[in-house]
Amino acid sequence: MHFTNRANDYCIVATKMQRGTIDSFENRLPARPRKKWDSIEQYIEFLRHLTAYKYAKTFAEGRSVLEIGCGTGYGSNYLKQFVSDITAIDVSKRCTNYCHTKYKKRELNFIQASGLDIPLKDNSVGAAVSFQVIEHIEPEKVRKYLSEIKRVLKNEGVFIVSTPNKKLRLLPFQKPRNPEHKKEYNYMEFKKALSNVFENVEVNGLKGSKEIQLMERNRCKQNPFEVYIIRLFLSFRKKDVTRHNF
Repeated sequence: MHFTNRANDYCIVATKMQRGTIDSFENRLPARPRKKWDSIEQYIEFLRHLTAYKYAKTFAEGRSVLEIGCGTGYGSNYLKQFVSDITAIDVSKRCTNYCHTKYKKRELNFIQASGLDIPLKDNSVGAAVSFQVIEHIEPEKVRKYLSEIKRVLKNEGVFIVSTPNKKLRLLPFQKPRNPEHKKEYNYMEFKKALSNVFENVEVNGLKGSKEIQLMERNRCKQNPFEVYIIRLFLSFRKKDVTRHNF
């Protein structure tokens, strides 16, 4: 299994997006290929995501592959050149619409679907990848998500998954700063969640050079006083104001 340092995220969709709509949609996406980068941090974020796909290539090469949470599809497009075939699903209709338009001539199968109800037969794929998805799933539904992936994997299949490393991003007892993250995991939590479903689990870390690691630590660095005292005070004050308004 693959463990990264941070995250920043039915039916076949035939509807196409207009060029202007695509450009507007692309501009709001975080990790994706760009002609011009707004900052070095943005470029590093993309490289972190791309590295996960390059790592997965080693296990997926020559196999039938499923990607859960394909987003803008660039990862599936990258893997396509190394695998026998690939099916990519995402719960977002906008993402699958975008992928159908962006990669319509690449023989990629994009389906709008949930990782909790994968529209594939049992034992049908040789490898599955799901990057920066598990943290978006409610903890009580994680086992279902993992079980669905195991169901569609062949007996000798492999699942490569990545998620942010809570230890590097959050202070003790702090909730995820990204409101779309339902739970972030440390090493033991992540391994336990995977081991509840899969027999053989290996957790690795993804990191860059010393300069990049320092940049990332500075980006994630927080002031404990602000997190534990100031934000707590503001949250109580907000509740008090709301109560008096009623």
